Parts: sequence; structure tokens; C-alpha cells
Amino acid sequence: MLDKRYPIILITIMLCSYLAPLLDNETLQDTQEASETSSRSSACIGDICISEVLVNAFGSETGAVGPSDWTSGEWVELHNSGTSTIDLSTWTLDDHYNRPLSMTTSHVVYPTNTQNLDLAAGDYIVMARNGDGGSCGFCLKNSNGMVNLKDPTGTLVHSITWTSSPSEGISLIEDSSDPAADWVESGTLSPGEANQGGTPVGPEYFAGDIVINEVMADASPSYDNATYPGGEWIEVYNQGSTNIDMTGWYASDAAGNIIEFDQDHLIGYSSDPNSLMINAGDTRIVAINGSTSSGVLNNAIEKLRVHWPNASIGDEVNWTTNEPGFSLSRVSGSDAMYISAHPTINMTNLDTMENLPTKIGDIFITEYLPSTNTSGNFPDGKWIEIVNNGTSMVDVSGWSVTNGKGDLLYFDPGTMVFNQTHSGVTEVNPGERRLVGMSNSFDLYDYYEHLVLKDNSGNIVDAAWHSNFFGDNVSMVRDYENMGAAWIPSNWMTPGEPEPGSEPYVAVDIIFTEILPDGEGSDTQSWPLGEWIELYNNDTSPVDLTGWKLKASNSRSFTLGGYNFPLQNDAIIQPGSTGLIVLNGTNSFYLKQTSDIITLVDANSGIVDMVSWNHSSENVSLVAPGSSHAGYTTTNPSGVTGWVEPAWSTPGVINPVWPAYTDSNDLILTEYVGWCDELGNNYNDWVEVFNNGTSPIDLLRWRIDTDSNRLFITELADVDSINQNIVTTNSSKTTLLNPGEYTLISLPRSFLMPIDLIHMYNPDGVMVTTSNVHGEGITANTCESWISEDGVNWFSGAYPTPGSANIQATDFATAQDIIITRVSPYDNEFIQIKNIGENDAFFNGWTININDGTLVECTIINNMFFSPQSTIVFAEDSDITDNDGMAEIITQDTNLLLGEATTYLNFDDIGCSNLYIPDSGVAISLK
Repeated sequence: MLDKRYPIILITIMLCSYLAPLLDNETLQDTQEASETSSRSSACIGDICISEVLVNAFGSETGAVGPSDWTSGEWVELHNSGTSTIDLSTWTLDDHYNRPLSMTTSHVVYPTNTQNLDLAAGDYIVMARNGDGGSCGFCLKNSNGMVNLKDPTGTLVHSITWTSSPSEGISLIEDSSDPAADWVESGTLSPGEANQGGTPVGPEYFAGDIVINEVMADASPSYDNATYPGGEWIEVYNQGSTNIDMTGWYASDAAGNIIEFDQDHLIGYSSDPNSLMINAGDTRIVAINGSTSSGVLNNAIEKLRVHWPNASIGDEVNWTTNEPGFSLSRVSGSDAMYISAHPTINMTNLDTMENLPTKIGDIFITEYLPSTNTSGNFPDGKWIEIVNNGTSMVDVSGWSVTNGKGDLLYFDPGTMVFNQTHSGVTEVNPGERRLVGMSNSFDLYDYYEHLVLKDNSGNIVDAAWHSNFFGDNVSMVRDYENMGAAWIPSNWMTPGEPEPGSEPYVAVDIIFTEILPDGEGSDTQSWPLGEWIELYNNDTSPVDLTGWKLKASNSRSFTLGGYNFPLQNDAIIQPGSTGLIVLNGTNSFYLKQTSDIITLVDANSGIVDMVSWNHSSENVSLVAPGSSHAGYTTTNPSGVTGWVEPAWSTPGVINPVWPAYTDSNDLILTEYVGWCDELGNNYNDWVEVFNNGTSPIDLLRWRIDTDSNRLFITELADVDSINQNIVTTNSSKTTLLNPGEYTLISLPRSFLMPIDLIHMYNPDGVMVTTSNVHGEGITANTCESWISEDGVNWFSGAYPTPGSANIQATDFATAQDIIITRVSPYDNEFIQIKNIGENDAFFNGWTININDGTLVECTIINNMFFSPQSTIVFAEDSDITDNDGMAEIITQDTNLLLGEATTYLNFDDIGCSNLYIPDSGVAISLK
């Protein structure tokens, strides 16, 4: 205690473990697709079954559990109801985000001290994280969670779900009345033994005849709270055989917002009591109808329920995606929703766009232009092209197209583009293409659009749609290889003419082999800078490309001549040779850095070859996927289609063909850092790998993929001797990694994004090591690393150790090992702490908080280690840390430090020059 000669100072010591940040199970965000969980449990189909789970433990929920306390951490109990012993070591337990719990003895908490994963007939086993201190991996959500049990073949044996959060410290067991229902709270915890029965968790469900049929969750162009027919609305359907009075019924969303079925929201309500009725087989609309200051329904993830007057849930639906102005329709027999072809208020819902009728008559859509930088009548503005594929003339007067928002475009003299080949304005002759322009009440939308073509009797005869924006003046054409799928961008616009690709392909075998869409710096620079295209003559005779063309969307056309081939004197490509075409900054033709399709046509406009891509990087070329120089890539990062980046660019040279990879695959990904922004400095990302084998590994052409990026290894890197955050490539360093050695690969900044997974592939495209799922991923602005000893289990590092063995936070003293022993708030301010644990203390990244009503916080920046039983003084006055600086304190109180202090650090030495200690009424915390 402080000497009684000093006034008593209020010191509240709040000590928190210096462990990896643990993800709150209630707010877990993950890029992985989560499994749906609304009452989707399945009956167990084998002898090994999940029998009990604890998902809402006390505290951080990853604490150690066992007979002394079964409520401090999450756990899963399995039961063998069969007649023989089963080895569970190759079985799998996955959580809601498909993250596995390693089936190892370290995760077995019952029976205790088990030596294997053998589960005898009739016995129980309890698996848990067991206080491993790692980041989130197999973390059970408190609500809307799931656990899946799979056998060694990957077959799903048992799946359990829960929707509402159970009480803290209470386990869940199967609902004995319905194995497919959400699990219920148990009467008592019973790990390792038979269950004692349970009670349902959360609201009561009682299926009713009033069900949700269609929803407008994101109104457009009106505001979400607009008066009906604008704004958000819900269509309910009476699926029963009797009429129902809806007095007292209501809807609620996931946030608890209530929409009453009353005079303010029920469309068609009047003073007649019968207006509250919904007849059997009928639908009614319940709308926001201007009753709130904003909309109610979430545009993305949402759960919507219909309640009986007694608050029981009669029906529910959920959705995870939406488009502005498009309604959502109910998937038959499910609580899921899909984006409607177009709103069908009080009408039968249409099927998904993929399943709507296509080309069932002679008239169908062939091309349409959803976005343009011009307006007005054709040839300006947007248009839809139809064709008559029959043998007789068809008058399309009264036909229509409905877009995804429900707007109607009628085919009439005002919308049909005039054509002098026939007398009737709305007639389409056999084999003829006609264009339909826009009207005042109809438009095409660029990013996402549905088109449903109907004849004059209202029958659907064709459908078209797209789900991405490909730029202005890019028309959309049907993907004939995937009928019903989203339409694709045309190579170029052909209004009133056959679409690109319908021309005959020529027999000349000239192919694209490499392309650079994004040159270093300005793309309009001349060779050797700027954009280029490489062709290869796969034929047996020379081919003269003079007069041939490159064609693309936006009316781009580029005529070839000898002047476009800088590495030769003419436009002739010899058999088995390449020809390099440079664009030299022409304004009439360019390569897009994102989605693009380029077509090579001969002098007679016959198609010779095509190439497409939707992603490129600066000064990195693209080649065909599946080739050895592309690492035999068949699976691309998320959203990447078409051609891919090679190991390196080879303009004007035949692309290398590499022999099969025969070296070792004993490589482990052991550490990585991304988004490092220390003290305003932006550092490159990096990964560390370890040769765990017995022979050298040449890392040349190994590949690193994330969810959205790719990089081939051509150079290794070194860490700066002064600043370990600086990891830079060293072109003189060999790419050979010897057994038992670490090495580094420097990556562009932000190459590793939060919650990215990192995969490493050998030169043959075989995935060898991966970061796996391990929590919330990279934390920006911290320069902290994620580490692993086996490439499977991942933890937050105590601090980065690029190029050397990892150090875990658990290797050091934790908050329970550190106590505050002395505080002086006077002229010579200091805080004295002591390490009473058995491990070294490493305070870098810990935080000191001083609060007297105004919070002053500082994160310690210091890489010193402090041994067990050592005492450290953090002082405000630099005099204290001089060689004889303690004399002034000792003069005031010779017993204050009791001779224990072994290290004296000024606040400046730990990056906390802003700290001060008020004289009284203070709470000090170290965490």
C-alpha cells in the first residue's frame, strides 16, 4: 500500500489480457458465405451425432472448460449411439462459416487426459477450443448459428441450428418433438452424459395461412417511405381455404420494427370492416405508405415475419441481396427470396430470370443497349433489337417489354424505329431485325436490368437480363452457351445487323497469345511503352495481316498494317512465330483495363479469334488460363474471368512451356502482415514461408492468390536491418529456399485485404499451403502479424518476426501477471508495475489509460523485454530516469519503491509523452 503520509488515491486497476483480438460472436463479419440457419436442423443419419452444445458462454467464450467450470467457453458434445468404437480423428466439426475445429486431443475436454479420438459405443466426448488463446476459428454465434458434423468422406451426418440467442451459460439440445427444428435450451448442463430435456428458446412459431409472397425492400426511384404505390411494401397471401380477418396482425423485421395491418398500412382499407379481410387464395398489400421518416426494411440481410394477433410467428422469410426498385419473390417451399423478374403486385409471381421462357416464338430479343453517353432518338440513345426468325411477317403492335422495375414499353409507332422496307410501322419481316427505342415512361438501367418480352396476349415469349455494368455504348447479347444466364457484353454494337459472333469463323489459324491492357504510366505512350497485343501463327503458311482489324465495343476498330508491328518490317507472321501489335497511343482504339472483349477479323470481316478479360494490373500482361506460364490456372480470384496474369511478360516471344514440377511441396505459410501504417508510413504487405522438408525448394513461379489478387513469385525479399516493417524485394537473392529456412515475399500495399484468405500454389497450380480462416483477418494501421507453425492453426503474433521463427502473444506474461504496485501523482509523477508471472513481459501494444473524468490514453511503443519478478517504473520527469534520478523520490519516501525497481523509463521512452497523473480522483488502467 502507499505510505499513509500521502493522500489516498483512487486507483481502479483494469487488467486485460494481451491476446489476439477476439471477435464478438454477436457481430462476426466474414467474407465467407454463411450457411442459412432458419430452423434447418437435420436429423442425424449415423451413430455419431451431436448431442449438446454450449454457444453462449460467460465472458470471451473461448476460455478453458472442464468439470470445474463448463460455462467459461464454447463446446460441442458428441455421442456414439452405435455398437462399435469409432475413431473421430478424421471427422469434421464446422461452424456457421464452415470453419473447422481441429479434431485433436488438445481439443478434447471430456474425457480428461484422453490419448486419442476413439469414441466407444454408448460414450460421449466433448470438444472445445479450450482456452487456446487463438483468434476466432470455429466460433459459435450466439444467434442464427449452426454446427455441422461430417464423416471422413465429407458426408454431412448431422446439422444443428439455432435462431435466437440462448441464455448465457445454458446449453442447447435437440427438440425432442422435431429433429428438424431449432435446438432448445436444456434443463441443465450435462456434458459427458445423457441430456435432461429442454425448453424452446425465443419466440413461439405457429404456422398460419397468411404468408409473405413478395416484398419491395428497396424502392426506386421513389423513397423507401413514399406513399404507396411508391415506397416499401409487403404482399401477403392467404394460402388457406377460409377468409381471414387481419385485425391485430402485423409484420416485424430483424431490427424489431413493426408494421401493423391497419388503416395506415393495409392498402384498400376503408370504413367497411370487410376491408380488413383477406379472402382465401387472395393477396393483399401492406405498405410503409409514408408512415415513417425513413424506410423500415434492410436492403441486404433481413428477416421479415408475419405475426398472429397474439404475437406468435406465423411465417417468415429472409434475404441477403437486393436491387433498387426490384421486388423479391418467395422461393416455393422455402423461406428464401429471389430477385423478381419484375414486380407482380396482386398477381402470380414470375419465376427467376434464369428459368423464364426464352426464344419460344419467332420474335425474340437479340441485342440491347442499356447505357450510352448520348440521348435522343436512334441512332442516339438506348434501344432494344428484336428479330423475326420465322417465315412469315409478324405485326408486333401491342407487344411489350417489362423491365425489372415493372415499367412497360409498348411496341407502337412512337417507339419502333422507322424502317422503309415495309409498309406497316410495327411489322417485322422474316429474317428482319427491328429496333425499339425508349418512351417517356420506360428506361433501361445500366448496372442491373431484367427485360421480359410479351406478345399482345400477355404471354411471355422471351427474357433478357444483365447483372453488371460494362460501360457506356456497350450492348448486351445472349450467351448461347448458357441459355437463361445473364447476357454478356457484345464485342461491338450491331444495331439492325447480325451480332458479333454470328459471322463465319475463317480457317486461318492465327491466335491471341498475350496482351497488355494496362501499360506502365499512360496507356497512350508509344512502343516500348503503352498497350500491345501478341498474335501467334499456328498455321503452316505465312499470313499477311495487312487490312485485318481488331474490333471491340464502343465502335472501336483498328486496321492493321506493317507500321503496327515494331519487331518486323511488315504485317506478315511466319508459321510458328509471333507478331507483336502496338497501339502507339491511337485515340480510335484502346484496351480496357477492366472488362473487355477483342476480336480479330480478316479483311473480309470473318472472325479469326477472340480474347476477353475483366481484370488487369499495371504493366502486367495477360495470357490464356490453363497454360503452364499461367500456373495452370483454372480457378481465379473472386470476380476474375477470362485471361489471367502470367509468371512474367514475354512480348514478341513465344510463351514459355514449362515441364511438370517435380520438386518438394513441403512449404508452409507461417506469417503475414498487411495494411501496415505505422506513424503515418505506408509499408508493403508481406508473407513469410518456411521449408519444412528435407530438400531445397525453388520458389520461382510459385503463386500467391487472395480473394481478389494474384502474384507470381519471381523475386524474394529481405527485411530492413533498422525498421522491420520495411520488407523489400532483392533481385540478386536466389529463389532457392533450403530446408529449415524462412524467406519473405514482398507484396504490393493492400494486396492483402481484411479477412482475405491466402493460398499458395506450386508452379503446376496445385495449392500447397493456405492461411485458412482465422478470425477477423488483417487489422489496419497496426502492423500486427498473423502467425502459424503448421499452416493450419493461426494466431496473432506478439510482434512481427519477418524471416525468423514466430513469437506468440501467449509466450509472454498476460494481464494477470502484471500488477500496479506504486503510483505518484505529485511533482515526480510515475507508475510502478511488477511482473509477478513466470514469463517475460513484452508491453509493446499495451495501453495505459488515465481517467479523472477526461480519458487520456496511450499505446505503449517499446520493444524491451522484462523478466519475471522484475519491476518497471514509467515516469513523467526525465530527472527520475537519470543515473541518480531516484534520489529525489527516495528523499520523499525511502520506502516508496522498496528497492525493487530494476528498469526506469521516461514516458517519452514508451511513446506516451502526453500522459500525466492528476492529483486525485483518478482511475488508472493497464491493458
